[in-house]
Amino acid sequence: MTLGDETVTNTGHALTGPHSATTARLALRWLHVRAEHIAHQLDAPVACPVYGWIADHLAQERVLTALFLGETYAHTIHDGALTYVLTASPAPGSRSSRQAR
Repeated sequence: MTLGDETVTNTGHALTGPHSATTARLALRWLHVRAEHIAHQLDAPVACPVYGWIADHLAQERVLTALFLGETYAHTIHDGALTYVLTASPAPGSRSSRQAR
């Protein structure tokens, strides 16, 4: 799995280096950890939905299903002029991406 996060502002983008995970569950864990790091920096009205997403078992199943089907999953967090985008994608040639064909 290829993982990434991006911060989008009205003046441009800030990308972190790419990360990788060997399974969809590890990718989901990374998404949750990154979302939690971001939420800790946000005001409560913006952070609460992020914590809700982290705890939502149905949302977790949607992430895992998308990755298993070879699809990219993106979770977006909006905070005024900032938008955080967390993504997970099966690596090209991975079992998940081959099964989707």
